[in-house]
Amino acid sequence: MYSAIESATKFSIEYTDHLNETGKVMMKMKESILDALQNLTAISEENSASTEEASASMQEQSASIQQIAGASENLARLSDELREVIRQFNIA
Repeated sequence: MYSAIESATKFSIEYTDHLNETGKVMMKMKESILDALQNLTAISEENSASTEEASASMQEQSASIQQIAGASENLARLSDELREVIRQFNIA
């Protein structure tokens, strides 16, 4: 009877030790996962900032293109006016 109790006690101790080791491994894995999540969060924030910068740059480029288009239209109009003036001199 005592040997059965002793055997059960040893088994309980070994199983408890195994559970403790498994718990330590799980804690390390949890820390690794948390580190990975923090890294992913940082990367996500950097990507978000880069996207905002790219969007702002695209808006600036769009505004510049609109200005160039307006200047081109104005230049075409001035060119037409100049042609008309030159044509008047050629007729005279």
